[in-house]
Amino acid sequence: MNLLARHRESSLLVVDLHPPCRGKGEAVRVLEERYEIPAARVVAVGDAANDVDMFREAGLAVAMGNATAEARAHASRVIGHNHTDTIADLVEELFLV
Repeated sequence: MNLLARHRESSLLVVDLHPPCRGKGEAVRVLEERYEIPAARVVAVGDAANDVDMFREAGLAVAMGNATAEARAHASRVIGHNHTDTIADLVEELFLV
């Protein structure tokens, strides 16, 4: 997330989900409901099998280049590895047009 420092003043809402909860998919549903965000406007980024439910709830499911085969199979899109600026590039592409 520190790669996104130049976007701190942005109106974007970035959430990093962790247990305890019923899973990341449930957490996304709660956030969508609480903030009235349509699922189509949610971008989920993940790299493992525990991200699959979150991918199902999001409008755009993005797997990291080094993601597990299962995560990549459920993603709409695969981007670069997590040790690069690829997430910052994705944010710029999708939200800072």
